[in-house]
Amino acid sequence: MRGTSSAWTSFTPYSLECPPAPTYELQAIVKATQKANDAIGLAQDMGAEKAARLAKRAVDHIGQVKGWFTYYVYRVYTDLQDDIHQARFDMEQAAQSAYSEATGSEAGNLLSCAADDLLPYDPLPNIHPMDHRLSSIPLALCTGLPLERRRRGIEGGSMDLLPAWLSLIKMMCLFKPNTYDPKDWQCPKPSCRTVNFKKRLTCISCGARKPEGSNRPLDDWRDGEKVSAGPWTCECSCKNEGGAMYCMQCKQPSPDMRRAIEEEKQQRAADEGRGGGLFDRQDPNDRNAWDSDDEEVDEFGRRKKVKRSRGGDKPLPWRPLASPTEPATSQRPKACRDKHKAALERLRPEPEFVIRSSLCWVLN
Repeated sequence: MRGTSSAWTSFTPYSLECPPAPTYELQAIVKATQKANDAIGLAQDMGAEKAARLAKRAVDHIGQVKGWFTYYVYRVYTDLQDDIHQARFDMEQAAQSAYSEATGSEAGNLLSCAADDLLPYDPLPNIHPMDHRLSSIPLALCTGLPLERRRRGIEGGSMDLLPAWLSLIKMMCLFKPNTYDPKDWQCPKPSCRTVNFKKRLTCISCGARKPEGSNRPLDDWRDGEKVSAGPWTCECSCKNEGGAMYCMQCKQPSPDMRRAIEEEKQQRAADEGRGGGLFDRQDPNDRNAWDSDDEEVDEFGRRKKVKRSRGGDKPLPWRPLASPTEPATSQRPKACRDKHKAALERLRPEPEFVIRSSLCWVLN
């Protein structure tokens, strides 16, 4: 206990010479004790021995704190923090055991409610920042704790929880649901439109680069709340909802989508070097994503290797198909026609053989 007359009380975050009895804390402890005792009987009836044992240990920790409150004897705050924390921790463990061992009993609910009663007075709650129970912790408990404490069993140790609590409270107060940071930026691609943090140079979803002058705020950043766009009417006189990017009748893009598509085309033109330079492309059309056999060169400008057929013959050179008005014979490649003509010439008999055959026929 501190030597000065002004000392920190066990649960009251104010420096008083004669601190009054902690009424609210004492009522919470009494309620938690009653619920734990009721849960012990129900757990024993259902055969949940582990839950009953943990609940009894929690009641013992609460009894030590309650005894000091009864006689108005105050110790240093750090002397009681372990008792409150251990009691709440044992009750949560007992509630989990009761839910698994005593299914259908009220023991688990009673122990869980008892643990929630002690939560506002636990200096080490160890709960998630988005837990709904965090709202039950009073602000005075977060801001009035002494910075230097002596933990039980650790000589000369210090534990500064004030900065962590203040950061958590600041985060919960400043960042409301459905709000953005004014310096964040949105992906320029109409198919992505992901909102990225201000420190990122590329989009986290599609990898697009951060556009120049990305400090421009979104439409809903003036008031900090998300505002949905209103309905819009297409050129086909079809009325669409505000969030629709394309018309549900003619599939035409909305005005916002058209503007985003034009911005993306301009960005792609700048990235691909259309303005001239080393990466300038003569063909403005997009390159095919597949490897077509009809092309004589690949995507790197190299001439493709000629593949041989299964029969061992050299493949025929490629020639575009003729128009439908031309005869069918003209569609056959020239090399194929020459090969067929040579085969017919080999089958034709020699002139001397024809003369001999004719004379023999005449003589006979």
